[in-house]
Parts: sequence; structure tokens; C-alpha cells
Amino acid sequence: MQAVQAFMVLSLLASKAFAADGGPPSPTQSPIPTPATSSAAPAPSPAGDVIVADAFEEEDGLVTSHEHYTPGDFPFGGASLSSNPSPVWEGDSGFFYRQGHWGYSGRPRDWKDRYFFRMNTRNFNIQDAAISWRYRSAQFGEDGYASESADAVDVWLRYQTQYKLYVFQFDRADDRFQAKRKIPAQGWTGPAKLIANKGVYYTLPTDDAQPVVGAGKLFITWSAVQKLLPASEASKPRFPKLAHDGVTPYDFRVTVRNVVGNKVQVQAYRAGALIYSATDDGRSGVAANGETQEEHLERGYYDTVPGWQGWWASPITHPGASGFRADDVKFWIADFVVKRLK
Repeated sequence: MQAVQAFMVLSLLASKAFAADGGPPSPTQSPIPTPATSSAAPAPSPAGDVIVADAFEEEDGLVTSHEHYTPGDFPFGGASLSSNPSPVWEGDSGFFYRQGHWGYSGRPRDWKDRYFFRMNTRNFNIQDAAISWRYRSAQFGEDGYASESADAVDVWLRYQTQYKLYVFQFDRADDRFQAKRKIPAQGWTGPAKLIANKGVYYTLPTDDAQPVVGAGKLFITWSAVQKLLPASEASKPRFPKLAHDGVTPYDFRVTVRNVVGNKVQVQAYRAGALIYSATDDGRSGVAANGETQEEHLERGYYDTVPGWQGWWASPITHPGASGFRADDVKFWIADFVVKRLK
């Protein structure tokens, strides 16, 4: 624990020193966790273009849990304890299991909270990459709590800490999907209702590459992209929505890449078809109250955040981890693969 605290202090000093030079941080200067030495050390990156992979091939049982992780104090991330049995995964909320060659989230009610699952990869060297996985899920609220429209399963992109990352919400209780970015905001002077776990989320408007509906949309519905999906999807229950029957599988792929202008583009595919495209420019993201990130920065809301550095609000162009978050829904993933984009 002392080693983790020492790392936090050194990282904060390094980030302040660099900010004085007027440039964005290198990945090692960002407030991100450094995994501790573990009985299962972080898995080395496979050869070639694969950065992380997990087929959940070992016998059924626990992959990892919050019991093998120590959280960090804001704005820093946590780290695996030496007891972590997984070389691939770590997290501060929930239990992650292997079940018949699938990774399984467990039940919300076992965590006694709808916000029950938060797991990231131990590899933080994921920059321009494609993240793919197979997926199935139960109904929202099953073995949990009364479903809310904002309940979702997210895949994490460029994860720095739980306060600074991109998310793509590919399975929501309201049958929409969208991308967001989160900015550390504990202590800000903006509307308190926008704070979610010491950060503020901004939905990224779609860009010109968004199929069917084009740029400027804050969410997409499955019905809007129905005609893009292959015939193999049409026979699945509730098509074009997701079945939520616990057994019907789907293939998802999300890419994240740096693009011209120091921006970051997120694109998503279902069954090989492009269904979503949005670009973060560090200004245009929209908060839950309809105000933009640019407006909040100009009003100085973030200036009171402890340790605030302006680059925390810039597009996240440096490497980070991937991972998954779930609210009030059991889900399974298989064939999880992260590959470098060429």
C-alpha cells in the first residue's frame, strides 16, 4: 500500500512539472495505475498485432474480483494486489468468472448494488486499436433491481483511470447506443447533478462517417441501422434490438484511433457492419444537461478540481486500458481480442 501511495505522489509531481512546460503528458506522466507485482503478473503482449486476448479457456471459476485490487485516491487509479489470480483483468467492483468458455459478470444482487461490475485489462498499452468480443446478456433488472433507462453495458477505451476514459455503450436498457468521454471533476464548481463517481460524462456527437443519420446525433437506435445489419442477425429474437435472453450471441468490434487535429475517433461494428462513428475534439461533447464541454471549460468549472491540468480535458490520444462496465444486467463475453490498428 505504501508503494502505491508513493507512486501517486510521484505521478502528481511529474504531471505538474510537465504542465509547466506547456505540453500534453506522456503516458507515464498521466495519473494511471501501475500494477503491483502479482502472483499472476500482467500477461505479456502476444506476438504480432494482438495486444490482449482472452478466450476464457481455463476451467470454470473465478477470474478475479475487487478483493484483489486496491483503489487509488482521486484523481489516480488503483492497482492489482499481489493476490490477483488473473494476468489479464483487474477491477474495483464485482466478481468476474469463467463459465463454459465465457467470461461472466455474476449477478447484480450478489454485489448488492445495481452498479456492480467494473473490470479493466491490466495492459495499459492500448492506443490505436480494435477491440472485439462475443456477447450475450440477460434482461436488465434480472437478478438485480428495477430497470432504469440509463442502465447499460459499456466497453472502455483508452482507460486511464475510472475518472478519465472513453466508453461505448453498446447495450442500453433503452435500446440506444452512444459514446462518451469522462473527465475528472471532483471539486468542480459546475452543476452537482452532473457528477458521476467524481467525474462528468460528455456524449460525443456522431461525425460525418456515421451511417444513415450522419453527423451531430447524440445517440443511435437499433432501428436506425437495421438495414445495415446482415441477414444472419435478422433471425435473432427482438431484431434489430438485442435479445436479452441470456443465450443469443452477438459479435461486436470497436475501434479507437487518433485522427488529424489531435482528435480521437471511435467507431463500432455489429456482425461486421459499421453502425456508429463519433470523434472527440475536446470541445463538442454534450453533458446530461445539454451544455457542452467547451462551455464548462470556458466557465472555469474545472479550475477548482484538485491537481487540475488543462490536458485532462483534451482528447485522450495516449494509450490506456480496455475493459467493461455493467449496471443491473448479467452479461457474458467470449473471444475478447485487442489488436493494433495498422
